[in-house]
Amino acid sequence: MPPTAPTGATARKVGQVALGAALLLAGTGHLTAQREEFQAQVPTWFPVDPDTVVVVSGVVELALGAALIATWKQRFPDFWPEGNR
Repeated sequence: MPPTAPTGATARKVGQVALGAALLLAGTGHLTAQREEFQAQVPTWFPVDPDTVVVVSGVVELALGAALIATWKQRFPDFWPEGNR
């Protein structure tokens, strides 16, 4: 019997974990080896120090990535539509 395609819920969970991992990787890059490369992407007209922008965005990416990975098994409330769980 051939394997079946993942259900919508399974695909969503895989996507959520993948996005979380990508955000964690990017956030780590913001704070370590790729910091100068990210600073070069901040426009010169932006009124905040480029290093501050890179550090803050890195911290935000780490927080969002961790939240996505931490909640991938979370159950939806019973009132949530069945097709969107």
